[in-house]
Amino acid sequence: MKNLLLPALLLFTVAISGCIPKSEKKTEVSYSLEENGCSTETHTFSSQDAMCDGLRDDALNKHCAQSLRYDKFKNECPNRTW
Repeated sequence: MKNLLLPALLLFTVAISGCIPKSEKKTEVSYSLEENGCSTETHTFSSQDAMCDGLRDDALNKHCAQSLRYDKFKNECPNRTW
């Protein structure tokens, strides 16, 4: 009986490991824009929504590249208003 316990336990462990959800990949989004020598620098966000908020933030972006930020916002932030 002891000889069957280890293989049975191993089989059970392998079987239930397929039921455990894999951790979601953490997706980061970022941008770095420059217009007329004025750069936003690189900003990295943990979500698309956070990036959309960042694009609208003049202080965060040092008041730079507003037209490029606006274009990126319009292309990547559907159903949101500037």
